[in-house]
Amino acid sequence: MNLSNRLKWVLGVSAFLFIMAAVIFLKTQRASASNDPLVGRDYSRQFLGMEYTVQVIGDSVDYSRGLDSLEAIYRYHFDNSNPNSSIMKFNLSQITNAPILIEDRGGLFLRVLKVADEMHSRSGYNWDFSLTPAKVAWLPIVMSFKEGAANIDSLKSMASLQNVKLNYEVLADNQIALFKTHPSIEYDFQKIVKAMFMDEAMSYYKRRSKSVNQIVIRNKENWVLTFGSQVDSLNRVNLWTDSKPSENNILIQDRGFASCNAIEKRTLIDPFTLAPVTNEMYQTYVSAPSILESVIFAESFMVMGVEYMGSWYSNNEDSDIQSLVYFTTQDGQRDYAYTENFGKMMVQKLKK
Repeated sequence: MNLSNRLKWVLGVSAFLFIMAAVIFLKTQRASASNDPLVGRDYSRQFLGMEYTVQVIGDSVDYSRGLDSLEAIYRYHFDNSNPNSSIMKFNLSQITNAPILIEDRGGLFLRVLKVADEMHSRSGYNWDFSLTPAKVAWLPIVMSFKEGAANIDSLKSMASLQNVKLNYEVLADNQIALFKTHPSIEYDFQKIVKAMFMDEAMSYYKRRSKSVNQIVIRNKENWVLTFGSQVDSLNRVNLWTDSKPSENNILIQDRGFASCNAIEKRTLIDPFTLAPVTNEMYQTYVSAPSILESVIFAESFMVMGVEYMGSWYSNNEDSDIQSLVYFTTQDGQRDYAYTENFGKMMVQKLKK
């Protein structure tokens, strides 16, 4: 074999070995990827003023278009910055002698009305979705952190101490007729629609992929929703107190979590008195099967106070609303109480 032919032979063998090595490497990588549960995708997004993140582990599919579509239908109905959204058509209307017509795209508006009514009832009417004239009169004072009292006496004749009921009628062609009993009454669905959206986003992921083994959705309000059999740092939630991280943590699996603190309490109005909430509570934490229940009951327990919260649990013994609450005792000391199953989620013992 002359030098030229030998060189060609060596180059051919080298090329063959390089190709075989590349094939083996790719096959190894594919096999490793198929067995690696930590392949995933992270999303950071904004929705109705809420910043939220999604961490999906188990596949690498881009789900952003699905989230875009889901967000769009919620924005159509519940964007407070859009005067043409369904909710703002109602809130801005001064009509009391005729229905306010809403085109219910996707049937979402009716679902929110029904869920709001259900949560209103389940919370013992301590969570309220309405802004009555009396509540509107209080808000500038409590939001400014100034001492004082709203002049609600004259407003009681317009908005009684009874809770404002949802007043609507379902019409043909996906239309809903809403009715106002007073021109100043508005519906405040922002918390409930954000929570419903997070629950629906979780359902979307679970429907779209069988290979997803862990999902965590959270926002800056310390709302957390988890799915999957893995329990690791993604499931770990810090129990912030006084708007600061604490030494207490819980692990939640296939559940939601939300909290309500003393600063948020200043904006809450007792639906039964139409006055700001001034009870002994200063922090509530709730973990429930959905983020919706977690959010609503974290706020409701803050409104109830310890005594009425105990009555609520006595009347709802089968409930899976797990909670921890901090409150001030009569002698000015801080104390806490929690349900047994909430205690089981704790990473370490509670510290006051």
